[in-house]
Amino acid sequence: MTLNYNSAKTAGAPGNPSTIPPLVRLSPEQEADAIMRTSVVWFCALRSLRTSVSSNLESIADSLSPLERPKNRFYKSFASLNEQLDQLEPLIEKLSKHKHRFDFGQVPANGFRSLLSVTDACLCHLVGTSRTVEIQKDSILFRKNTYLKELEEYTKVLGGLHRMLMYAEKILDQSDQKGSMFPKDGSKLIEEWFRDVETLNQEVFYGRSLGFQFAPSIHTTLQTIALAMAVCAETYRTWEEWKPGSAKLATTMPNMFSTTKFIINPRLRARKIVHTTRNADINFCKQFWGLTEASYLQSGFNWILPTVAVNKVFEIPPELIYVADRDGKDIPVKPALTDRPVYARLISDTAYDRRVNGAPEALSPCLLFHCHGGGFIAQSSKAHEVYLLKWAKDLQIPIFSIDYALAPEYPYPKGLDDVVYAYAWALKNAKQLGWTGERVCFVGDSAGANLIVGAALKIALKNLKPPDGIVAAYGAYLVQYTPSPSRLMSLMDPILPLGVLTRCLAAYAGISEPTCVGQVQGANDKVESNTALPKSPGPFRAAENEIGDAPGNLRTTSSSTANLLDSDRSPNNTAEKDMGDQIQQIPKTAENELKPDTKTSRWFGKGIATLFNKIRAKPMEIINEDTPVDPESSQPIEEERNIQRTDRVPPLPRFNFAAVSVEDPFLSPLLAEDHILQHLPPIYLMACHLDPLLDDSVTFARRLLYMKKSVHLDVMNHLPHGFLNFSLLSTEAANATDLCAKRIRQVLNLDTDESKESLK
Repeated sequence: MTLNYNSAKTAGAPGNPSTIPPLVRLSPEQEADAIMRTSVVWFCALRSLRTSVSSNLESIADSLSPLERPKNRFYKSFASLNEQLDQLEPLIEKLSKHKHRFDFGQVPANGFRSLLSVTDACLCHLVGTSRTVEIQKDSILFRKNTYLKELEEYTKVLGGLHRMLMYAEKILDQSDQKGSMFPKDGSKLIEEWFRDVETLNQEVFYGRSLGFQFAPSIHTTLQTIALAMAVCAETYRTWEEWKPGSAKLATTMPNMFSTTKFIINPRLRARKIVHTTRNADINFCKQFWGLTEASYLQSGFNWILPTVAVNKVFEIPPELIYVADRDGKDIPVKPALTDRPVYARLISDTAYDRRVNGAPEALSPCLLFHCHGGGFIAQSSKAHEVYLLKWAKDLQIPIFSIDYALAPEYPYPKGLDDVVYAYAWALKNAKQLGWTGERVCFVGDSAGANLIVGAALKIALKNLKPPDGIVAAYGAYLVQYTPSPSRLMSLMDPILPLGVLTRCLAAYAGISEPTCVGQVQGANDKVESNTALPKSPGPFRAAENEIGDAPGNLRTTSSSTANLLDSDRSPNNTAEKDMGDQIQQIPKTAENELKPDTKTSRWFGKGIATLFNKIRAKPMEIINEDTPVDPESSQPIEEERNIQRTDRVPPLPRFNFAAVSVEDPFLSPLLAEDHILQHLPPIYLMACHLDPLLDDSVTFARRLLYMKKSVHLDVMNHLPHGFLNFSLLSTEAANATDLCAKRIRQVLNLDTDESKESLK
């Protein structure tokens, strides 16, 4: 379902630069009706679950003696679930009463609603599992182990959601009078985010329950992405251990052994994903997100994607150009970098030669100017052909997609300046694009949405021809590591996990990356630092993993952070060490060092050496026959459960966002002053109900609405961040992609029937 709200106008004078739009105020009757409607789902799910849990507890208690009950895993899970429900009920009731006040007009969407929606989905799943156990537990065909694992897994998920809801309550208490879903900079709430929420064990969200909150049509895709991340992390680490700096995921075939073990064991996969997303360096993120452009994947896409008449790349030379402004004066526009060109892709389904060389009336009056997503660090226009090619055929207008400079090699403002420079070039060379220069629509998704809005603001200040409108999908409009209710969902999001989101924002802002705990990569960290450290001898050069004293960053060596990681784990947990979450090297001495035979393959020699080292380092495990063993793991179940139920993990590395001017209006449009935002054209904002960046779009829409700007917000339900790239894999994603095309039509008045609906 799609929720829409179109160009609402409210009375009130524009505020000062730091003004936050007022909360939505309803009449007492409207507020009572909203509370009643929003409370029905969770109330029914909660009551149904309580009834089923109580019935199961009574049934199990009748069949077991008081001494046997604590040892029964079903009984312990239901007892724990019953205790959590007692704590959740008042919390859910409080948030349900106030969540509608943070909506954008009549669009029921914000981070508070999203967290409650995910909680509702978890409760409903537990209701189904609990009732199945209640009805079928005495049946011969009852799959005991399967439902036991489901029950334990989702009980842990509910516990994690409880922690997130508690933090959302704190945001609500602070924001109730101010109307902002983002805590004020410097508040104690942000420190609590670093100290408390970051240390939540995320593994429960990436096992069997991965993606349970999304549409069923997208589940398989999300599971595949998670599996690919775990396998790539394993492959990346192996290559880096063999030869630092050699890992190239795009040219490396997946390891079948790693793929199989991660498919069979969801908990092992979850552990690898969490470790990777929290600790992997930006280089791994760039390579993983860049896999969509690998040659073997692109060859498959070519059989599926539609063909167009024109799909070519322009190389825009880094030269000073003069472009006529709105007053007819030629103004200079400088390139962001003088040593590299700007590349841009032209996609059109019309006869390009006829338009360029033919009569002026053959040119298109409209142009779609596009910026791709990729977290500011990865991808290109090629990776976004999935929806660009379809738009080119449906809209029948040329599309000009910019391959801007990527962070961290080129942090802000290099990428933004590339976009502005490419737009100036497009104005000056309109005929080469098959365009009259008459109407243009700016479109961007994710990081591209941020860039396209920032570019529109810069273009307005340069007095260049402004776009006729903007269509921005699931953008990040606040480039800060600031919590909000929706950003809490990055703790469980398979597309934008917490560590990845933080690193992308920091990389674009130009903030050096501190040393990570148990990094996935080897010794080739390419991170800016103020102090050059000497390289240690040896084939792995471990000293290169350390980072100098960058301003405001916490300097932590890999060994000290590894000790911190060990403090919350059992010292005898040798099976977990073998999983690869904590990368340790055995000290090389004359007694235990094994040198591979130089006459054989390096891979074979190193593999044999590693095998013997692990055998020597691993003590013998003695398992009591009475101790139940999980069929997915060689560990005793109690030990495995202790690992999985660890409440806290080491916090993420700190990024010093205060070291840069994060309040730059072109970096974070949400923080721009009113007189700057007044220059924005009509804007359509596309968001996802379950996206960690939802609050960015909702808050930005409320800010523009308060300034009486033309703004429209669409919120897609049950879809993840980046749904445009999944349009071939999901019906819901395809419908949302078509809605984006409809908004582009409205901006450009392409359809006579829909021109009346366009923004005034």
